Amino acid sequence: MSILRQSFFPFTVVFISLTLMLQACVDSNEARLEQVRFLLDQGKIEEALTLATEAITDQPDNLKAQKLYAEANLTAGALSGGNNCQSTDIGFLGLIACLQDAKGAGENDFDTFRRIAPGTEAKLAQVETATNTLTVITTTTDAPTDTYLLQFFSKLFEISGVITRLGSFNQGDPCASSPSTLTTEEKARFQSNIDSVNADGVKAGLPSDFELFARIDQVRADVSMAGDLETFLDSEICN
Repeated sequence: MSILRQSFFPFTVVFISLTLMLQACVDSNEARLEQVRFLLDQGKIEEALTLATEAITDQPDNLKAQKLYAEANLTAGALSGGNNCQSTDIGFLGLIACLQDAKGAGENDFDTFRRIAPGTEAKLAQVETATNTLTVITTTTDAPTDTYLLQFFSKLFEISGVITRLGSFNQGDPCASSPSTLTTEEKARFQSNIDSVNADGVKAGLPSDFELFARIDQVRADVSMAGDLETFLDSEICN
């Protein structure tokens, strides 16, 4: 064996070994992501979120990991109890049905969002994590329609989340003190979500005449007519 071949042979072995190790890591993470999908489909939300967190920690640039991490957070924050939808309104499609239920006597358009307000501040934080992750995906890639649908839902839950947030500050009574307990950043986020959520719904493939779009538009108009979010919330939640 020539000197060249002798020196090349160890390099080849190391290269092949590294390639196999990397492939094993990729296959292992792919299997973990498939398990996350399975757990979400089975309704084992906390287990799915734990695995999804591990996956995105190991591969933060993996789009599939990002999407499943967002979906796990959204599901944990939004679909694991605490809202006022009927027990028959299961999953995201059930929540669409809940949101489009006929308004009751005296119910205004913003009352629609009371139905899906996350049960606790911690659940709302999970929804916000989902929105943040989905925003990265949709602004940096050519995202598919189902990603925009997840983003549509996450923003809807965030819009309703002002009720959760005010209630948590005031021991369940959002009228115990002024809604000014919302920070400037929280108010700006509310406005950003309500300004963009319908566009996400359209990109998700929902029809332009989707009934819920009209309710969202009316809330946006009501906020604008009130002059600022604080005045709107004081009027709509406390009166």
